[in-house]
Amino acid sequence: MLTTLIAAVTFTAGLVLLVGFAWTVRRNVRRGERVRAELSDRLAGLPLSRLLPRFGYLPRDFLHRSSINRVEAMLRMCEQCEAVGACRAALERGEAAEAFTFCPNRGALRPGP
Repeated sequence: MLTTLIAAVTFTAGLVLLVGFAWTVRRNVRRGERVRAELSDRLAGLPLSRLLPRFGYLPRDFLHRSSINRVEAMLRMCEQCEAVGACRAALERGEAAEAFTFCPNRGALRPGP
């Protein structure tokens, strides 16, 4: 009888841990989806969104394959960039990636997949 009780308690505890783990994973996935959606909105308004394809990245893939910290840092650099006028002009002229020597994100943009 004691063995059955111990087995039942162990099973119940394991089930509680499993459900808790699954709930935590789902919550973190949803939080990550929200954060990436916010980053996507920020990216859409920046020249960086039009520059990424010149380095071989699709913006959506870049957001999902890069760490949130990396994306956040690159967005911040683009938002604070003093060469935004030159960047937009070069984008309008259809310049290749090599022309963006003034871009503070250039070093982080190695050729994509």
